Amino acid sequence: MSIPYADIVIIALVAGFILLRLRSILGQDGGFNPGASPMQDTDDGETVLTLHPGKGNTQEQKKEALEESSDVALVEALSEPMQETIAAIKKIEPNFLLDHFIAGAKSAFDMVLKAFNENDNETLRNLLADDIEEMFVQEAKKRHEAEVKVDTTLVSISEAQVTDVTLERKHAAITLAFTSEQITVERNKDGEIVGGDAKAVQRVQDEWTFERDLSSKNPAWTITAT
Repeated sequence: MSIPYADIVIIALVAGFILLRLRSILGQDGGFNPGASPMQDTDDGETVLTLHPGKGNTQEQKKEALEESSDVALVEALSEPMQETIAAIKKIEPNFLLDHFIAGAKSAFDMVLKAFNENDNETLRNLLADDIEEMFVQEAKKRHEAEVKVDTTLVSISEAQVTDVTLERKHAAITLAFTSEQITVERNKDGEIVGGDAKAVQRVQDEWTFERDLSSKNPAWTITAT
């Protein structure tokens, strides 16, 4: 027996309403995002469904469970005071995942080095706090206009270790120690290498601090110290 057209429309409307209700209940989850980079924590006020390892059958649920398991391992490797501060951050922002944050911080590190090397002021302003942004911009301009330019290429980031976590009211700060492999050469205005070795990979260590007001709807973490 065929279903009348009017009944089909009603069924479709009911199904759509149920989907919208489910979406409002479960919410959406996110990661870290400095500026437009990949490390973004949404702050839309919706309730986020937290999945635990071993629960759920869909690929998305399994992926989220693995991410949460990885996050637990990262947090447990920290000192007890830092673990307690991360727990306090998660109370304010339940969808915060340390592994997502670190992945985004690595992307930000790459973006800043590339922007500095290419004299990309817009990217630097989007990612850096005002008090260090001007210093980066001026130094990038100076290097860009020099007769001999210092050209740095990031080969890889071998490690990004959390060294400090603080939370004052709802203002969070996380410091990471980056260990990276870089190649630095000097080029003349024709792009020819006049100093350094394009095959010599150097091990470089940096410590950067990322900060964010967790009460803000702006999801961006800002680099405040390098």
